[in-house]
Amino acid sequence: MGIAGVGAIMLVLVLIVYLRSIGTGPSRKDRARKNDRWLLEQVDALEGFGRRQDAIKLLQRALVSDPENTVLKARLELLENDSPTHS
Repeated sequence: MGIAGVGAIMLVLVLIVYLRSIGTGPSRKDRARKNDRWLLEQVDALEGFGRRQDAIKLLQRALVSDPENTVLKARLELLENDSPTHS
């Protein structure tokens, strides 16, 4: 077996490893949950610094791209109903 044979075997092995790794990445749902967690952490931080209106605006902007997100809708509703400007 020459250099070409060894190269061909290596190529096949790399291809097998690559094809097996394709399906093991995070799913869309997992990435969406991670993004929601990050966004809610930002909202909590803004609210903690007394910037409630900025937190509301951030959630509203996020809901423009994903209007069916019930987690963000609920958090926005809580902020808006608890907001001193809406009492």
